[in-house]
Parts: sequence; structure tokens; C-alpha cells
Amino acid sequence: MKKVDNIRNIEKIIFCIVFFSGICVFSFFTAKPTLNRLKHLELCEAVQLKNVEKNVNKSLYKRNTMYESYAKLNYSLGKKEIDNFSYALDKKGYYHPVNFWVNVDSYNYRRFAQQILTLKKDIYDNGGKVVFMGIPNKYNEAWTKGYKGIPYNDYNKQLDELLLWNRRYGIDYVDFRETLKKSKIDYNKMFYKTDEYWSATASFLAFKDLVNYLNEEENANLDKSGYYRNIKNYEVKYYNNKFLGSYARRAGKSMIKGGLEDFETIAPKFKGNITFEGKTGDYKDTVLDESKLNYSSVYDSNVVGYYMSGIKKTQTIINNDNPKGLKILWLRDPAASPLIVDTIPLCSKIDCVWGKYATDGYIKKILKENKYDYVFISYETVNLVPEFFDFYKNDHPKIGDKAKSKAQSEKK
Repeated sequence: MKKVDNIRNIEKIIFCIVFFSGICVFSFFTAKPTLNRLKHLELCEAVQLKNVEKNVNKSLYKRNTMYESYAKLNYSLGKKEIDNFSYALDKKGYYHPVNFWVNVDSYNYRRFAQQILTLKKDIYDNGGKVVFMGIPNKYNEAWTKGYKGIPYNDYNKQLDELLLWNRRYGIDYVDFRETLKKSKIDYNKMFYKTDEYWSATASFLAFKDLVNYLNEEENANLDKSGYYRNIKNYEVKYYNNKFLGSYARRAGKSMIKGGLEDFETIAPKFKGNITFEGKTGDYKDTVLDESKLNYSSVYDSNVVGYYMSGIKKTQTIINNDNPKGLKILWLRDPAASPLIVDTIPLCSKIDCVWGKYATDGYIKKILKENKYDYVFISYETVNLVPEFFDFYKNDHPKIGDKAKSKAQSEKK
């Protein structure tokens, strides 16, 4: 039996030797052709990627050409709306989004106010305050002259309702619509024709009103000399035919008289020592990105990214010149960027978070790790939606604590 077992073991060893030898021989003779095929595939992939990129660029060019042709046709026919009532012009030639159903969506604004109140309670316990800012809607009957029968998107009622609940719960707020009304500046100084965003001038006026409000209502004692609120201490520039907003990029610039717009910038004449996204230096070295004003195609441009290089999930600005200044947590959207830059001289640190990323967990964590003087909330009216009010959505305010709501008459 032992002899039989030994013979079987020898057979197994011989089989393994032959098997692995065969694999080695096979690999030797097939490796070179396989490597050649892989190199060929790499070359093919590179060529295909270049072709895809070329085709995409051609498609985008054709798409933009098609948009402009369609816009020219509509303009020649005297139409005021385009793309099946996606956008329409007002009587001054400004683009606005519109919707066929006339009414825009409404949400539970009382609940939003309760969430802000809970936030107010949390930061109040650490010596901080909350201020909500009402960003103006581009369409507003106070300054917009629309055509009858066109259902322009008007979110002013939504903002009115949220501010109503803010008053009821004693939440401090500034309504920048009133700022623009009181300023009596021309409509063409408030907003861009082809985009939703307010101008640098409108934003600077809002900055002045914000400081006035904080001084009068919160005893903040900011900018006592008025230096930072004096437009003479800033350089106002207009970059001619430089801007094409998102509305016109989707619907065509040919519907707008004059086509491209002038882009306005307001930059401090005074020096700054700012740290932002790994860079330290003056305003133009950090938070004012002049590279955004240069582009190869206006359809791919991001000129509004001049302020803070556009918007990201989170951004932190440190003002090294004012270490004893305000510490702010700013819940924002893209429209807030110029306002944030204007506010820098008064602050030591500004932590910015894009509202749709201001989750419940994030806000609670950052408030636990930092002590802020203020939490600012500034959203465009179109962003007064649940996605931007995720914080404290499962918490309910204790109306009877230190953050107890003030009477509505007190706010008036």
C-alpha cells in the first residue's frame, strides 16, 4: 500500500510541475501580443477621448448657435417670452424666469422661522445673535414693469410670510428690498438684465444698511467713522460687454438689446491682509479673483466668480488686520458673495457655508466648536426652500426660555 501511495504522490508532483510549466510557457508566448494589444487600446482610448471632447465642443457650439438663432427669430417677431414660457422680458428688456402655472411653490415658512428660533436659542446661550437678511427678488412690482399676461416668478409673498413669522418669533432681520426702495436708484443699477443677481452697487447699499441696523438695533458700534461705508474709499469699475448671465446663456443673448452687459465691480482702495483658501494678501490676491474676468467663451464664463472665486460648500475668510473683529457664521447662497466681501473689514473671521450644505449635523457641530458673535442667514427668495433649512428640522424651540419671542409690536 505504501508503494501505491508513493506512486500516487509522484504522479501528483509530476502533474503540478507539468501544469505550472505549461502556464509559464503560455504566458511567455502570449505576453508580448497582449502588451501590444493593451498599448493599442490605450492609443485608441486616447484618440476616442479626444474625439469625444471635440464632439462635445462642437455640440455645445451648435447648441449655442441654435439658441441664438431661436432668440433672434423671437426678437424679430416681437415676442416677449421664449422657450415655452421659461423666460420672458419685462418692459425695460430684462430677463425673468416665468412659469406656466402662475403661482410659485409655497412651503411651511412658520416651520422655517421656528428652526431659526431654535438656532437663535443655541447661539444666544453662547452670547451670540442671529440676523436673517431678506435678499431682493429681481421681479418686484415696486421696480419692475412687466407685460400683462406673463406669469413672472414673484417670490415676494413667500419672503413676506417668512418675515412675518420672524417678527412673531422675535427673530432679528433686515429686509434689503426696503433698502433698494429707499435708495431710489435706477432699476438698471439694481440688477443685471441677463441674470438673477443684484449688482455690486445694490449689494454695497445693503452692506451700509446692515451696518446701520447692527449699530442701531444691536449696539454693535461698527465703523464709527463711517469710513468703510463711504463709496469714495472704493474703486468702482465697469467691464464693458463682459457679462452674459445664466438666463441669457439658456435662452440666448439676442433677445436682449445690446447683447452682452457691462459687469460692475467695487473693490476697496484701502489695503487688506486677508487669508482665504490658502492665500494671504490684499483683496485682489485673495477674495477678488480677476482671472474670472478673462475667458475664451462667454457661454462658459463665470464672471460673478470675481467675488470669492465663486461659491463652494464651505469657505473661511480671516481678516488679519482686525483680530478683535466680529466672528460670523454666514449661511449663504451665491448672491451673498459681494456682501460678504464688503463686510470683511468689520470682522476677524467669517465662516461661510452654502445653505444647501448647512445640514443639521454640520450646524450643531460648528456651533459647538466655535463661538460666534453672529449667525447671518442670507438667501435669495428662490432659495427659501426646505433644502436650505435643514438645520434643526427635527428640533422645536422652547418659547419660554431666554430666547423667548418678542411681541410683534416690539419689532414695529
